Amino acid sequence: MSSSPRSLNWLVQSAVGIVAVVGLSLGLRSPLPEGVRSEIVMSQAQAGECGPGFIPDAAGKCQDVDECKFNNGECDPNVTCTNTPGSRTCGACSADFTGDGYYGCKDPNECASGGCTPVDTKAPTIRTSGSQNVTATSADGAIAKYTAYGIDNVDGPVAVTCAPKSGSMFPMGATAVTCSAADKKGNKKTATLTINVK
Repeated sequence: MSSSPRSLNWLVQSAVGIVAVVGLSLGLRSPLPEGVRSEIVMSQAQAGECGPGFIPDAAGKCQDVDECKFNNGECDPNVTCTNTPGSRTCGACSADFTGDGYYGCKDPNECASGGCTPVDTKAPTIRTSGSQNVTATSADGAIAKYTAYGIDNVDGPVAVTCAPKSGSMFPMGATAVTCSAADKKGNKKTATLTINVK
């Protein structure tokens, strides 16, 4: 019994569809090529969307922040902070201490009176590029860019929201920019900088 042209067409279309779905599935599971990933990171920076642990450089490309350079990455001062792409890790407390490098290392003798249970009560730290003077480019003012990132002692890098956003048109005179961040426990922190357009 011979197959009709309609049946053959259906079989061919089904086979093509299956191959396409399998190809897409495998493609989505494989890592993006470095060039493609760099383009995505670049477009995110241009849109002001560098993720936590990254800030845009002068060319607008998202660059990793070395959190360990500032306050030991918010790790306990007695442990080693190790920078990782987009984050950092805190080392272990020494054998003479209890706790960990994220919440803090405690002397076991101090724990006899309580207070050594890990509790995250510390708000994130926010670092900005600081206040700046900008020359007006029109009667409306000037576009100004700045950077800001946050790091929490337990959560590591956290998202920072600033208003007005970097890359906004700032009017003549001084404008205060307020940046805020919160960790997973709801501990909040704000920081400010000033954009002065002359």
